[in-house]
Parts: sequence; structure tokens; C-alpha cells
Amino acid sequence: MAGSPMVAYQPWPTANGLDALPGSPNLDQVRDRLQAFEDRYNATAQPYQWKFTTSDLDDLLARLDRHQPGRHEEFSTAPAT
Repeated sequence: MAGSPMVAYQPWPTANGLDALPGSPNLDQVRDRLQAFEDRYNATAQPYQWKFTTSDLDDLLARLDRHQPGRHEEFSTAPAT
């Protein structure tokens, strides 16, 4: 279309045949950054106290069971008959 503000898509060839934008990291850079994150996380991670018990799970599942579709009569906008 003449005068169209649309710009044609130009794929950028890469070694593995996938499209990539100029300046985007290559797989080696991604691998290195993920490894650095893993090393840093493992060096600083602290255990935490899990407070969600099996009783809490039972209570949650019971509450979810009470909220089945069609069980919201108290919120209905239809007039009571």
C-alpha cells in the first residue's frame, strides 16, 4: 500500500535458523546469566518456615467445594419467588 505507515517485517538470520533482533543476547549469554543467577541464589538462599498445614489445605478445599457454580443464590439479581 503506497503511503502506508506499516513497516515490512525483516527476519534476522541466525546460526540456528531462528529470527533474532540485532543486539539480542545469544544462547551462550543467556546460559551464562542463568548460571550466575543460580550461583548467587544458592549462595544467599535461606530456608523458611512453611506455615500452611494439612489442616489449612483441608479448610481451603472445603471452602472451594462450597463455591460451586450455581450456588450464589444470595448474589442473584433475580427477584425471589
